[in-house]
Amino acid sequence: GGNSGLTILPDGSLTVEHLQVAGRSRLHLAGGMLTLGDSKEQANLCLTPDTHLDLVIDSGYLITENIVRLATRQETTVDMQLNGGLVEARRPFVLSEFGGGRLLQTGGQFRVADNLFLHSRHAKLPVRYTIRGGRLTGPGSLRLADGQATDAIFRVEGTEPTIHLGRLIMASDRGVLEFLIGTSGVSPIAVDEEVNLNKQETFQQGTLRLFAAAGDEPLPDHVVLLRYRNRLGQFSLIELDGLTGMVVYDDTAGEVRLENIKRQAGD
Repeated sequence: GGNSGLTILPDGSLTVEHLQVAGRSRLHLAGGMLTLGDSKEQANLCLTPDTHLDLVIDSGYLITENIVRLATRQETTVDMQLNGGLVEARRPFVLSEFGGGRLLQTGGQFRVADNLFLHSRHAKLPVRYTIRGGRLTGPGSLRLADGQATDAIFRVEGTEPTIHLGRLIMASDRGVLEFLIGTSGVSPIAVDEEVNLNKQETFQQGTLRLFAAAGDEPLPDHVVLLRYRNRLGQFSLIELDGLTGMVVYDDTAGEVRLENIKRQAGD
């Protein structure tokens, strides 16, 4: 019970198989290195029910040698913020499986070697990954809404982030891609292999939700949202908030674009 915290300072190093978290806790990586190195097929960051973990990474390195499942119980919540440094997920990384999870990236690097899962079977609130800056890269896949009971949202804001992955998979209709388009546009998600927008070939999958940044300055005429080698399916739903335009699937160029963009006139 109560509050607890762990801070790793520059030049500090901690290597553990399991990190057990309970109550209202804060894990702050301010430098140095934290290695989660369990060799078993189970989570190595373990959260008990009714836990709220604030995981803040400002600098240093977080290396996960095995599967990480954040928020592994129904009443568990994780707020993860990556401002700098490096997170290297060498095995699957799950946000949040059975609880509530939010990840905000403003800087730093998140390297994904395997699957980065955004899904929750029981959470009342959506699972969210918002990227405003920094880099999300690696040969692994971004998977949204496997076995989902609530929305799994991946949101790109502005042109500062770099997102370059192996595959993008909308695993159910609860998967949502959001883009906040500003006056200079928005960063595309680059995919080396396949963008998979349907679980079966006869179904479309997931939602594409596009927002206009606040203000009245003109938006670009068109923006690229996805770049890919192959595409399977289309979004089942497209929502425009504060703008108008046409979504174009261009398999020759390997792009999904929004064209003829204009701000939506107010009431």
